[in-house]
Amino acid sequence: MPRINKNGSVSIPKALEKSLNWEPGTELTFHVEGNRLITEPKITQKDIEFARRTEAAYREAEKGKYVETSTYDFLKKVRRA
Repeated sequence: MPRINKNGSVSIPKALEKSLNWEPGTELTFHVEGNRLITEPKITQKDIEFARRTEAAYREAEKGKYVETSTYDFLKKVRRA
């Protein structure tokens, strides 16, 4: 069971890191809900840009403005960052 050390640090168990797809260097945010500490990956500018491009692509598709493409090619374009 993880514990707070004398420096105030806590190690996240490897199995938990792996299940959350967190890698060394992942920036985290913390907030409190009641008596619980919630830890989440920090939302980066790259994440925001990806969301904007994805939303724009869906809007274009809803208007009928789309090109037939494979899932692989679509994701390649959307992830172009």
